[in-house]
Amino acid sequence: AKIERLFRELGASSIKVSQNETERALLWKGRKSAFPAVGRLAPDYLCMDGTIPRGQVSFVLNEISRLSREYKLRVANVFHAGDGNLHPLILYDASDPRQVRKAEDFGRKILELSVHVGGCITGEHGVGLEK
Repeated sequence: AKIERLFRELGASSIKVSQNETERALLWKGRKSAFPAVGRLAPDYLCMDGTIPRGQVSFVLNEISRLSREYKLRVANVFHAGDGNLHPLILYDASDPRQVRKAEDFGRKILELSVHVGGCITGEHGVGLEK
């Protein structure tokens, strides 16, 4: 009830609460389809995995949007808002070396931003070579 009230106060256009397992699965289907759907928007994408304090989500998403304009690369933000785990998907074309460099630099900036606001460079997908 508290969350519904807060959503309404903040202007939510609709609120959907699952009533059974079938409805819950349908709601999650949209989230689980995000990555494959992004693959239709650009030839390639770079998935980041920064984790930030929940209170910083709005600030960080605004900064990612600003960086998207700065680097002239689109980004699709997929994330776990409840735990501050972000997966910005930087859209680019891997056949263009300039775009590859820009995507990597953009990704580095996102990870630096995550650390700057008190987070870390990974939340669930490991460190890997890029980090």
